[in-house]
Order: sequence, then structure tokens, then C-alpha cells
Amino acid sequence: MLFYNWEKGKVESSIKVGIPQNPSAIVEVLACNPSDAGVLALGGLYTFKFLTLSDTVWRPYGFSKADNILTCSMTWLNSDRLLLGTKDGKILYLENGDLKNIYKMTDTVFMNLKIREEYVIQATSSVTTMDAKEDILWENNIRCLIAFQRGFAYAFGSRTIIVFEKEGPHKYTKRNIYIIPTQISKQENEDLYQVNSMNVNLSSDRLLITTGWPQLFYAKLWGPDLNVDPEPQELKIMGQAWHFGPISDLSVCAWKSTFMTCGELDHSVRLWDFESERLILHKQYTEDICGIALHPTGLFCLIGFSDKLRFMSILIDDLLPMEEFSIRCCKTVKFSHGGHFFAAVNGNIVQIYCTIGFTSNFILKGHTNRVKTLLWSQTDTKLLTLGAEGTIYQWDMTTGRRSAEIILKGIVLHDIALSADEQITYCIADDNNIYEIKDNTVITYNLIFLQLYKQKQKIIWYIVHIRRDNIVSLMQICIP
Repeated sequence: MLFYNWEKGKVESSIKVGIPQNPSAIVEVLACNPSDAGVLALGGLYTFKFLTLSDTVWRPYGFSKADNILTCSMTWLNSDRLLLGTKDGKILYLENGDLKNIYKMTDTVFMNLKIREEYVIQATSSVTTMDAKEDILWENNIRCLIAFQRGFAYAFGSRTIIVFEKEGPHKYTKRNIYIIPTQISKQENEDLYQVNSMNVNLSSDRLLITTGWPQLFYAKLWGPDLNVDPEPQELKIMGQAWHFGPISDLSVCAWKSTFMTCGELDHSVRLWDFESERLILHKQYTEDICGIALHPTGLFCLIGFSDKLRFMSILIDDLLPMEEFSIRCCKTVKFSHGGHFFAAVNGNIVQIYCTIGFTSNFILKGHTNRVKTLLWSQTDTKLLTLGAEGTIYQWDMTTGRRSAEIILKGIVLHDIALSADEQITYCIADDNNIYEIKDNTVITYNLIFLQLYKQKQKIIWYIVHIRRDNIVSLMQICIP
């Protein structure tokens, strides 16, 4: 253990806290005395001790018979009193360095710390008979003990947080129980509900909790609705409700400051406002979500499910289905810039639909492998498609016929871009080059600077390159 003086920025003292005779005795928890920086308690598997600092030397004092104690949390009630939580569901109460009592928290609803002297011998002797098994389930642990002005709280059992309220200098009463709300995920894992940390705000009226889920939970500690025989209350999510697991798709609105995301594991669709930095809408589904597309107006969206592609109207607090299309697991779908058409990939073909009458205008065939990317021109008169076989086709959206094709042999293409005048096509490949294609002429640009960020199946390339007119520009290409 190292003792730092943060004002001087150096280590003032240290002590070895391991037990050579027992390699399993590992210190995992440390609690500093709130009134005296030279007094602390530390514990872990098969170990616990009080330490006091004297002339840069740490010396043990008080209770230390911890050969069978599996400590997992500690907190000081004040400068003299310490609560110690164990892995087998017990809380040890120590005062002035001496063990005073042991509470089995499955049965305890009231604690009187001012006990009579005859209980001390009983409590001390019971330590040697405590169940010291390392394979105890985490649901039996007294985890994350924390004390505050009006009581203390700890996590115990599956999804459960218990609060004891202080009623006088020596008495504590079980006041309320909080439970972690059920979170939706494709992969059910009860270990994600294990409480990792707890803390209170400065006014000691709200309890903050973190778990294995990517959410910050909170509970209101005091209020008229709290009873002596409490009913469990669900914790609330602080701030925004985040996705759990990878975000499989993202679509940005062209006319508003909104964008939409869908989760790969949590089966949810969320609408965000990036200017106000808040969650606008959250829709939960029971089936897998493959892909999404947000209409340029921000009033509609397309969601690809495992069975069908659905056209949805975005309401204030809901998504209302308006039309269904028989396209299974549609991962790539895109609205035109005007919003009057959308293109949806169905294997190696692309289907063009009208968003007004939901009629099928064209079916584009020609790719021999899965279509990876769709790109509408600014005027919506052309559509570019990139197939996994490496071929780029350009389609005329007035006739539905193929007007041009690009084949670059020996390289794997990832994404395409089109110039504003629709005359030049840009491609990015796995050889870290940008290809400019115009009138069957291919020009390769060497990259001066390249940063590659990978996130599972998505890659974002930030590229600085020099054009032929010596103007340095920045291109950003998102690769699905």
C-alpha cells in the first residue's frame, strides 16, 4: 500500500499488506477514516486490519482475526465506527478498533449499535465459524457499502439496493429497498445487474448507482412515500437512455438537427437531437433491427426488421407503421435527397419505391453479389450502387436502366462518393488510395495523411489529399 501526499506529489510512506502464509489473502478494499488521514482500514479475501500512521510507519491495531472473513466492502459511519460487508451476506460492526457485533442482513431490519458487553464475546467467536467460500455467488455479497449523514446503503441480492436510516446516535432502521429496472437485450446476462459502485450527492438526498449496463441509475432517498415496511421501488435512469452493445446503423436527417440510431443487441431505435444533445424518442422492439433510414424531413423513417421493411411515421412519443414491404433483413436502405423515393437492397438487387403511393418504380438487377452501398446524386436523377464483387453501377432514375459501370480489378472497394456536378466518381479501397474516375479514366491520389478508426463493422476514414490544383481538402467517407 502506498500513501501519497498529493500536495507535494510524492509517496510519504508504504507498507506491505499481503500475507506470505496465505497467497489467497488479497487486499481489495480500502477505507480512509473521515476525520484522521493517519487511520484506515483495509480488507479482502481472508484479510482485514486497522492501520494507524506514526512517524511515516504504518502499524496495525485493534481487531485483526480475519482468517475466515471474505471482505468485499467497507465504510466508516464516523471517526470511530466502521461497517464491514462480507461475501456471505453479513455486516460486521467495529468500534474503536474492536469487533462489536455481526449482523446477518437477510434477517436484519433494525440495528442498535449500543449493545451490551456480553454480546462482544459471542460476536468475536462467531467470526471463526463464518462461511469462507470463495465461490459464493455475487448475489450474496454485501457490496458497495456507503455511509452518509442520515444512514447508509449497500447492494445485496439480485438487482437490490437497501437503505438504512439513522434514528438517533446508535439506531438504524431498514427504510427502503430499490431495484434495478429490467433492461432489454438479445443476450440475457444476470451479471450485468451487479452493482459496481454507489455514491450520494452533496445534499445526501439522491443515491447514484452504476452496474454492468451502460446507464447511470439514481434513487430519491427521502420522501413522504417511504415506509417502515418498504415496498421495492425501481431506480430511475439519470440523463439519456443509452444503447447497450454496438450501434448497428445510423441515419442523419438532412433538414433538421436530428439523427436516428438502432442497437444490435438491445432491439431499440432512438431519435436524437445533436444540437440540444438529448434523446427525443425511444422505441423498443422484440425482434432484430437490421437497418434504418431517416427521411430528409425528419417526419418518417424506414426500419428493416428480420421479416419485413417498414415505413414509419415519427410521432411525438411513438413510431407508427404506415406501410410494409416484403424485404427480409434489409441492412442497406436510403431515401433520395428529395424524399420522394427510397432505394432498398434485397440481396443482389435494389428496389426503388415511391414514398407517396408506396408503389414499386424499378427493380435494379445486375450485381452478382450483395449490394454494399447506395448513393443518390444531388438531383436524384442518378443512383450509384456498389456490390461486394467490386463493381459500381450507375442507374438512370428516369428509366431505371443502367447508364454506366465501373470495374476496378485487383482491389476491394469500400465506399463511393459523387461530385456535385455528377461527373466524377470517387472510390476508396483497401490499399489506402482514392480513385477518381471520369470518362473511363482512373486517377489515383496518394494520401499524405490518413487516420483509420475502426469500430466493429464501421470504418471512418479522415483523409487529407492534394488535388491537381494544389488545393488541400478534407474528405470524410463513412464505410459500412
